[in-house]
Amino acid sequence: MENMFLRTPEVRMLANAIFGNVIFSASSENQKNKKLSSLPHSKDTTSSSSLSPIFELNEYYKKWLLSLDDNPKQLLEWIGEEKQKLGIYHEKLWQFFLEKNGRTKLISHNLKVKDVNNDIGEFDLIYTDHLEKLFHLEIANKYYLAINDNTESRVNWVGPNKIDSLEKKINHTLNNQIKLSETSYGKEKIKDILKQKNQLSLINEPIIKQIQIGGRLFYPHSHKKTTFPTPNSINNKHSKGCWFTLGEWELINNQSDIQYKIIKKPLWLDYFFCKKDFMSGKKNPIELNYDQPKMVFYFIGSERKKGNFGFIVPENWNRFY
Repeated sequence: MENMFLRTPEVRMLANAIFGNVIFSASSENQKNKKLSSLPHSKDTTSSSSLSPIFELNEYYKKWLLSLDDNPKQLLEWIGEEKQKLGIYHEKLWQFFLEKNGRTKLISHNLKVKDVNNDIGEFDLIYTDHLEKLFHLEIANKYYLAINDNTESRVNWVGPNKIDSLEKKINHTLNNQIKLSETSYGKEKIKDILKQKNQLSLINEPIIKQIQIGGRLFYPHSHKKTTFPTPNSINNKHSKGCWFTLGEWELINNQSDIQYKIIKKPLWLDYFFCKKDFMSGKKNPIELNYDQPKMVFYFIGSERKKGNFGFIVPENWNRFY
């Protein structure tokens, strides 16, 4: 996505959400038995270079994005001005895309499924395409940091708040979320919504299950090691960054002035930042309020062609692992 110039941040974030490098993706349409099987266990050392976004950025979608960039009003109104969590913002981008791109039609989103007494799950997205196929798509946009040099293990990748992990997210998506459309209650809910939307021709169509997890993985900063293995079963062409302790960041800055910009949500989804907004690291040192990590986009020294994404974390951020 970095090679596609779009002026509007919201359009760039939409493009990145849909067409950007994935961390993981899967589709039952590509499986012989039409089921998404579980990934290998963490001890398996395989990764994949064949994982790609569900939608290909072809000429049709490039023209659509450029047209949207020229007139983004509809997108901006869809997103709204109120402050939203990153996950909700990401979902709205997907909902807009499926409803407005001209080749798909959004049938339902965030559709809750209940058994007799309780909620048992929620469909992220139900949509159809111009070929009259029916899809159940689970999406996520995640940012994980490797807690140590053993980057092959998905267990060692955690969110900045240290609650979520790559292992938990992948397993939950494969073993719970995407299987909702296989349950009797899930199937009935889809039939009900198709009737409500007058999509009767789709009721007997098989449900194609899809997963797309985008975002970015942040590897440890290390002078001793320049490359790290890709996590098991993850796209080895995923978007990458680097994380530093505050002390490491300050040491590098003392040796070579860093130009940086603190990135706040939902701009974590963006991939281009105007250089006029950058600050000098020597004149503007970073402070971590309440020991909360901060995402930055930065250039080191005379480097100006391509910036880098980073996380600045407290000194003992990973001490409990």
